[in-house]
Amino acid sequence: MADKDLLDEIANRALLHYRESGDFNGLNADTLCSEMALGERTMRGLLGLLLDGDLATLTFASIFENPYIKAIDDLPIEEQRRLLEESALDSICVYPSNSRLAISMDESAAVGKPFIRMLHLGVAQLKPVAFESQVLDRYLQDPRYSVGDDGTSMFIRIRGEYDEDAETPERDKINLRYVTTGVGEDGKRLTVGLVRYLADLTSEHQQHWESYRYSGRFKIDSDFLRRCFGAEFTETRSVYDAFLQEEIEINRLCEMIGKPPLFKRTFEGEGRPEGFRPLTRPTSESLEQFIHLMDKLISENMNRDFFTGDVDLKERQDCRNGAIKEIEKGSLRLLQEWVGLHYATKDPAPLDQMLQIFKSIRKERQPSAHQIRSSDHDEAYWEKQNKYIVDAYYALRTLRTIFNSHPMAKGYRAPEWLEGYKIKV
Repeated sequence: MADKDLLDEIANRALLHYRESGDFNGLNADTLCSEMALGERTMRGLLGLLLDGDLATLTFASIFENPYIKAIDDLPIEEQRRLLEESALDSICVYPSNSRLAISMDESAAVGKPFIRMLHLGVAQLKPVAFESQVLDRYLQDPRYSVGDDGTSMFIRIRGEYDEDAETPERDKINLRYVTTGVGEDGKRLTVGLVRYLADLTSEHQQHWESYRYSGRFKIDSDFLRRCFGAEFTETRSVYDAFLQEEIEINRLCEMIGKPPLFKRTFEGEGRPEGFRPLTRPTSESLEQFIHLMDKLISENMNRDFFTGDVDLKERQDCRNGAIKEIEKGSLRLLQEWVGLHYATKDPAPLDQMLQIFKSIRKERQPSAHQIRSSDHDEAYWEKQNKYIVDAYYALRTLRTIFNSHPMAKGYRAPEWLEGYKIKV
């Protein structure tokens, strides 16, 4: 058989396998060698000619552990040629080149499915694609969906009861994994997915994501890269999770010192409260709602029973008619008095800053709670939210330090990730 015929057969086999494997897989070079009864040297020579003729591309287990998927963009031809000579054939997989895929593309196979189309055209399966963060609103605002977020990776899936409900349209039964955050070249907050998993979405949902596609250059979360491409465990945690964990730890310390819990609810084992996450839309209304939620988690979440017996829960106030009435002190006022009574320090600055942060959240929350105001769109609100959540986290951390100074709390140990400052926004 002439070289041209062999080249055509290998190219056609690779194309057919890629189309019909069900997962856009490559064809193992060693298997191909056996099936075509060719010697190893002959196969290497033919693969080199296919590379030179832009008829095929190769993946290598030495670059990505599983060469049967085209995980990353094609290596330069020179690099592929070098690895072709150095690598065992059973660690190499053959794929049709992108130009060959484009020529042979059957458009009917990907109608209304933009991410399936990308795979048909040879786009790397783990190629990140960025979207405006508002793409998530559809799922965050729909009770049928669960949106999980550990600060590095997100998932979106239909909740079990709705998945099993015959009334739920099949088009809405989705399970999207490996979603993360990114930042655009213009500073815009982005949501990022991987082509392979976006392609699992139904046609309707693929079109929804495509409508929010971000066209500029972007960077994605470095921990996500390490997880997906480096197969590494990552230790950093989200500041949102750290905020909630601080309240859990403070309540643990309350128990150790013989006091009722300071916080009525800590969400331990429940995940984050709804809305306690980075804003998807940088609007004043969204930021005000977030501040309102933070106040609910801090000052409105404080348990007045904690202060009973230590400070007066009420104060006397003169009325205009000369009468005197008793009014309840606010939770932050009680906290300030309790800390002042039980905690002495040579440097009051951290304590003052902690109380000021709590009070500023309370103050910022109050106008939105009692007024109807118009909203505006400004990407600066993303940075403002970052400042609020970071400040609140450090304020809670300071409060935990205060409780930890109690003589009865000497045996306390915080979780390593919380104590080691492995926290990110």
